[in-house]
Amino acid sequence: MDQELQAQVIAACKEHEQKNCRYDNHDYKTCVYIGENYFVKFGPQRDLQPERATQEFFFNHAQAQAQAQAQAQQPQNEASTPHPPRIAKIVHHFVEKYTMYLQESPPDLATRIHEAMKWLSEVPPPPNSTLGPVGGGPIRHKFFQEFVAPFTFSDTNMLDQYVNKTRMYSAAIALSRLLTQA
Repeated sequence: MDQELQAQVIAACKEHEQKNCRYDNHDYKTCVYIGENYFVKFGPQRDLQPERATQEFFFNHAQAQAQAQAQAQQPQNEASTPHPPRIAKIVHHFVEKYTMYLQESPPDLATRIHEAMKWLSEVPPPPNSTLGPVGGGPIRHKFFQEFVAPFTFSDTNMLDQYVNKTRMYSAAIALSRLLTQA
């Protein structure tokens, strides 16, 4: 990224944050468009790094899968250059200038979504993975206080137990508030 573009990106991010980042704005997203060519997602490295690692993992898997399919389809003497699926990184060039919200949905949208979800469910997890972002660390989701799990869950049973305890605790607090108001 050249210095002029970098300065433009930084200025756009600062302006977006000043205009939109308020305590009461729960829909605030740290994303901006830079002209018609770039979409930038910004924020603290601790928030973006797990997302970047996860996107990179799926991108690399998609490229390897596309290359394996292309090699299987080509005669052994011919070299090929496969076209990997388009999986964007956090900063990327637009494929088209319209987002999915601004263009008409294709008639086969449900089928495409089904195929994408099926593909994602069949991607093997990275070696030595745990529940949470690729590369390790706690789960990051708005379900958790401060959007970060209080610890790393070793398996789905442990996560289920935590969620159920949290629900029961929240229900008990709500019930006690109702009883004290009555």
